[in-house]
Parts: sequence; structure tokens; C-alpha cells
Amino acid sequence: MKKILILSLVLCVATSCSSGEKKASVPAQQKKPPALHEPWNTTFHLRETENGEILSIGAVCSDGRNIFVYDLAQGAVVVLDTTLTVTATIPLTSIGRNTYAGDDFIATDSTFIFLNAIDRRLEIFDRFSGKHLRKIGLPADLMSGVKKRSHRILNRIFLDGKTVMIGNEHHLVAFDTRLGKRSATGTSVTAGENERVLLYKRDASIVMKDFLLKNRATGLSGPPPETHFPVTGKRFFAQGTRLYAVEAGKDSVRIAEVK
Repeated sequence: MKKILILSLVLCVATSCSSGEKKASVPAQQKKPPALHEPWNTTFHLRETENGEILSIGAVCSDGRNIFVYDLAQGAVVVLDTTLTVTATIPLTSIGRNTYAGDDFIATDSTFIFLNAIDRRLEIFDRFSGKHLRKIGLPADLMSGVKKRSHRILNRIFLDGKTVMIGNEHHLVAFDTRLGKRSATGTSVTAGENERVLLYKRDASIVMKDFLLKNRATGLSGPPPETHFPVTGKRFFAQGTRLYAVEAGKDSVRIAEVK
């Protein structure tokens, strides 16, 4: 009996060790980045102007490592990491229009570039201090050749690699920020019939067609998430092949993956 009992214990221990080794060899699954969901005036703000206009989130963009959200109500850029955890809030120097810096923006390695449609110029801010560095006027003929008047409005700016693209959801042109004029390459993008470009990448744009979002990188499509308060600039950003959207709700703000 003693020999049988000892043998059983040895086999039990050996089996446990073997099982433990197998478990250790299985790689842990990578957790999905959580959605940010919190009441207003926690990180992001709502503010009513003297004219009764409600200011909330102005735009969002990403450089692949960080997400940048323009909190128009407080005139600041909120920085989040890829898990949608807030890492910094950078107040922007006023350009003389209260908290307004522009309608849309992009982030480079060292700057934020805002598209100021009211004064028809780009506003350049230091990405880390929020200091206003300079302004670049936009030429009157930037959208020359575009037939529809509504398609000549400037309210969108994208960064495709190192190329700055300016225009709107229907038409975009490459812009040289060093020379302050349309790029010599002459690169331009025109949306397809009944399409709107929501997020521009040369080979991976997100467009809206027939009231559905269409991801040209993955081929997926679906309805866009709703937003109670309007967002003047981009509402969407990509993290790899995943698409995220800002939802400025009535009582809270949410940043979540678009299914």
C-alpha cells in the first residue's frame, strides 16, 4: 500500500509540474484597449458662450503612439496613450478668439498645426508647451479648379506621412508649410460620388457613403456612431487597423472602437 501511495504522489506531482509548464508556455492574450467614458467636466469640458453656443470637443487626431483630443471648451489639447489613458493636458496660447485655435488640427513630432478657417490660416503651436509659434496664411487660390462652392470650404487638415493635406471632406490638396503655398507635387484628392472623406490616408482612407462608414484598408463597413454635440473637426482616428470615434454625448464623452 505504501509503495502504491508513494507512486501515486509522484505521478500527481509530475502531472502538476507538466501542466504548469504547459500553462506558462501559452502566451497571454493582449488586452483590448478600453474605451474612455466619463462625465463632462472631468477631463473634457462643456461651456456655453455668451451667444448660447455650446462648446465641447473640437477634433481628434493620432500619430500612432498618442491620441490628441482638442478640448475646445477649455482651449487645450488632451493627450492619451494607446490604452486611452490621459497622460497630459496642454493649454494652448490664445490667438485672440477666446479658447478657439481652429476648426481641425494635426500633430507632428514637435508641433500642433491648427486650421483656422475664420482667419484662413494655419496656427502653429509647440506640442509640449502649447506656446503659439507662428501663423501661415492660406492662399486664396488654394482650392482653385474645384467647381462646387461648398467643396472649396476649408475645414479639414490631415497628415499623410509627412504630407499636409488641406481642404474638406470632398476635396483635399497637398500644402507646403515651409513655402506657405500649394505643394509643387500638385497632389490632390477628390472624394467619389456621394462620398465624404472622414479620415485620409493614401491607401487606407475612411469614407462615408450611403450613410455607412467604409474602411478601405479592411473592407469593413457599418453605421457611424452618433454624437449629441457637433464636432467641428475630425471625430475619427485609427490605431493600426482599428477605427475609433469620439462621441460627445449629452451627459458624457466617450471614445470607443467603431465596430
